[in-house]
Amino acid sequence: MAACGGQGGPADGARAAEPSESASPAPSAGVPAEPGPALGMCGSVTDAELAATTEITLPLTAVRDTVGCQWDVGLVDLGSHVSFTWYRGSPIGRERAIDGAVGRVVQDVTVAGQPGFSSQADSSLCEVGVQYGADFFLWSVSYGVDEPSPPTGGVCDVAMTLATMTAERAG
Repeated sequence: MAACGGQGGPADGARAAEPSESASPAPSAGVPAEPGPALGMCGSVTDAELAATTEITLPLTAVRDTVGCQWDVGLVDLGSHVSFTWYRGSPIGRERAIDGAVGRVVQDVTVAGQPGFSSQADSSLCEVGVQYGADFFLWSVSYGVDEPSPPTGGVCDVAMTLATMTAERAG
């Protein structure tokens, strides 16, 4: 998981210990929620698609593992980064609550018919989480000093585009 975390990323160790607050109804006690669909490596988004969508001009280095991918430009805590994380059997409400607790603007979204949320810290950081049964995935996009502004439409449009690609390709 360390490879998927990062500045403002979803895999920070503190996030796992936070209490749960659900953005959608929790399954009935004793009744397990259905698992979500299979998601391809890196949310079924290629490096070329990611580069075209984010318009980050410096080369992105990718790290991939069984639960996610992270692309960054290698500037520790200052550079642009993008991450995809697939949470199996984890409540999306916990992630949403943490984002709200740290002062981000959190909104409900629907992506390819699935419920979720977007979370924006400022004009350079946005996360979009999408729920599937007991699972959810999260795209996190952050523009650093190397890319002072996201493409036209803003950082949440970039994160939403990536989330839509993943949701539409889920199988």
